[in-house]
Amino acid sequence: MLLAPDSQAMAQHAIALGLIPPRKEAEVRVEVAKDQERPSPGAAAVTEALRIETSRAT
Repeated sequence: MLLAPDSQAMAQHAIALGLIPPRKEAEVRVEVAKDQERPSPGAAAVTEALRIETSRAT
Protein backbone atom coordinates (compact mmCIF):
# COMPACT_ATOMS: atom_id res chain seq x y z
CA MET A 1 0.00 0.00 0.00
CA LEU A 2 1.51 3.31 -1.04
CA LEU A 3 0.41 6.28 1.06
CA ALA A 4 0.72 9.87 -0.03
CA PRO A 5 2.64 12.07 2.45
CA ASP A 6 -0.64 13.58 3.67
CA SER A 7 -2.04 10.09 4.19
CA GLN A 8 1.08 9.12 6.14
CA ALA A 9 0.59 12.11 8.43
CA MET A 10 -3.11 11.33 8.83
CA ALA A 11 -2.32 7.71 9.70
CA GLN A 12 0.22 8.77 12.31
CA HIS A 13 -2.24 11.30 13.74
CA ALA A 14 -5.01 8.68 13.87
CA ILE A 15 -2.67 6.35 15.77
CA ALA A 16 -1.79 9.12 18.22
CA LEU A 17 -5.49 9.81 18.83
CA GLY A 18 -6.24 6.13 19.33
CA LEU A 19 -8.57 5.99 16.32
CA ILE A 20 -6.87 2.92 14.88
CA PRO A 21 -7.43 -0.32 16.81
CA PRO A 22 -4.27 -1.64 18.48
CA ARG A 23 -4.23 -4.79 16.31
CA LYS A 24 -4.13 -2.61 13.15
CA GLU A 25 -1.73 -0.03 14.57
CA ALA A 26 1.39 -2.13 13.95
CA GLU A 27 0.29 -2.82 10.37
CA VAL A 28 -0.27 0.89 9.72
CA ARG A 29 3.10 1.80 11.26
CA VAL A 30 4.84 -0.75 9.02
CA GLU A 31 3.13 0.63 5.89
CA VAL A 32 4.01 4.22 6.81
CA ALA A 33 7.65 3.21 7.40
CA LYS A 34 7.78 1.37 4.06
CA ASP A 35 6.36 4.39 2.26
CA GLN A 36 8.90 6.71 3.83
CA GLU A 37 11.70 4.46 2.52
CA ARG A 38 10.36 4.33 -1.05
CA PRO A 39 11.25 7.11 -3.45
CA SER A 40 8.17 8.86 -4.75
CA PRO A 41 7.22 8.25 -8.40
CA GLY A 42 7.79 11.96 -9.04
CA ALA A 43 11.29 11.80 -7.59
CA ALA A 44 12.07 8.77 -9.75
CA ALA A 45 10.88 10.64 -12.86
CA VAL A 46 13.01 13.68 -12.02
CA THR A 47 16.05 11.48 -11.38
CA GLU A 48 15.56 9.74 -14.73
CA ALA A 49 15.11 13.07 -16.55
CA LEU A 50 18.30 14.44 -14.99
CA ARG A 51 20.17 11.27 -15.94
CA ILE A 52 19.02 11.63 -19.56
CA GLU A 53 19.94 15.34 -19.69
CA THR A 54 23.34 14.63 -18.15
CA SER A 55 24.06 11.90 -20.69
CA ARG A 56 23.08 14.23 -23.56
CA ALA A 57 25.40 16.95 -22.28
CA THR A 58 28.46 14.70 -22.38
